[in-house]
Amino acid sequence: DNKIITILRNNNDEPLKIKLINSNSKKMFEYELNNAEKKDNTANQSSQVGEVVYPVTITDSFGKEVTLDKEPKKIISVAPNITEMIYELGAEGKLVGRTDYCDYPKEVTNIESIGNLMTPDIEKIISLEPDLVITSTHFDKENTAKLEAAGIKIIGLYEEHDVDGVYTMMETLGKALNKQDEATKDVAAMKSTIKEV
Repeated sequence: DNKIITILRNNNDEPLKIKLINSNSKKMFEYELNNAEKKDNTANQSSQVGEVVYPVTITDSFGKEVTLDKEPKKIISVAPNITEMIYELGAEGKLVGRTDYCDYPKEVTNIESIGNLMTPDIEKIISLEPDLVITSTHFDKENTAKLEAAGIKIIGLYEEHDVDGVYTMMETLGKALNKQDEATKDVAAMKSTIKEV
């Protein structure tokens, strides 16, 4: 896919944010940068690509290990940045629930809402029977315990303010959703763009 790349800079001409826009589907993704990321940071690209073999164990951003017995077919996102990542990976067909604040890309508003970020409707989440719920820092331990008690798998991803963390989030999500090739390509595109800054 063709991608339009926009680099936002501060008054010192230092890169702050990269926007990648898929010109075919109009998907947009923003990547926050630290000034230190002007250096070459393209090493150590993951070589584990291709079809994911399930069961697979995922280590989330909290260090928690979650084993997925089969590829998730129904997922719920509880954070706007994660929703955008799901679309960027081409996994939007799996999405059955999102928050009120997940409003990009525009078509995601057709997906059923499970409430807001801080007080999601746990009963609604359970009723949608997801194979996987993907949360962020705002999802509290009590709600996590309720979903796990209902037999729902949960992973938490939250490193969006660090560019290396964005790579990890994308790779972890790609592994969980059987979208490793897409994740690898997206991460490579981000690293290449940063290298050129």
